[in-house]
Amino acid sequence: TASLCITPPSSITACSSTPDITLPNGQVWKACNEGATNICDAGNYYQWGRNVGFNSRLPASIPWPVNITTANGTSAYIKNINSNPNDWLTPQNSNLWWWGGTNKTTGTYWWLSVANQSLMQWVCPSGYHIPLAKEWCDAIKSISWTSSCDSLTWTWVANTLNIAIAGGIYEVGPWDDMFLAPGSLWVYWTSSPYAFWSQTVDFGYGTLGMANYWTFRVPAYSVRCIKNPVNGACGSANGTSTASYPTSNWCTTGTKVDVDITGGDGTYNWRCDGSAGGTNASCSANKTLGCSVYPTDTWLTVAGSSKFLIKNHST
Repeated sequence: TASLCITPPSSITACSSTPDITLPNGQVWKACNEGATNICDAGNYYQWGRNVGFNSRLPASIPWPVNITTANGTSAYIKNINSNPNDWLTPQNSNLWWWGGTNKTTGTYWWLSVANQSLMQWVCPSGYHIPLAKEWCDAIKSISWTSSCDSLTWTWVANTLNIAIAGGIYEVGPWDDMFLAPGSLWVYWTSSPYAFWSQTVDFGYGTLGMANYWTFRVPAYSVRCIKNPVNGACGSANGTSTASYPTSNWCTTGTKVDVDITGGDGTYNWRCDGSAGGTNASCSANKTLGCSVYPTDTWLTVAGSSKFLIKNHST
């Protein structure tokens, strides 16, 4: 397969033997496009919200309108030329690429609604999902060390993630069928809808664009999967009182990291670190003083000379 990476690496490895890519912000990305055989392969093209991948220049097609039942029963490309809202599905559904860790923030499409859960489509393997627009934005910021989702250092981002100049399947007019431009078009879907369109990540136009890039849902573009983040959570030892540092039940999820095992300030402290970009949790247990019980009155010598009479008390 010809290399479609912007800067082909010295060794183009197979996807099956290439580890995931961990970014400085903790996100974990697949090293290949979904459906690709190696890190510089285009892989499959997907219409937004469908789990049917196309790897052919001109796949078999059927005309719009199509309902969800018909769409789920066909592997054909669903055409919709110059018919608003230029979606493959009727009625539209913005929740098809939902996953269990997402929720919607009012007034923005960084996240997805969790409605219509039973209708969701999927293309990523278990434990991964199609990135939200926010997750793509966070990746761009992490790689390029910028505060913007748009970056002039797009080659740096592309090389870090093995971005392939994959092309796409796009209807260009009522008299043309479909147009595929491998080697010139760099568009990746996000799982985030934008009104009746969907948000994309566009490479290769002198900048890397996100903030103002969205498109109709009928074209078929590349998908790159990201690992589901796991947030750290404190275990049952959190909030307890103990004379010594807890020996178990530190975290429900995440990796335990010791912070203060001596309890010098009166608390034992540890952290449960999330993974794949998940959040960390700070946990603690109260340190208690040990008690000795004296059944009878007892004289104690302290510091070699001072004596105290314990009158059948705990101390």
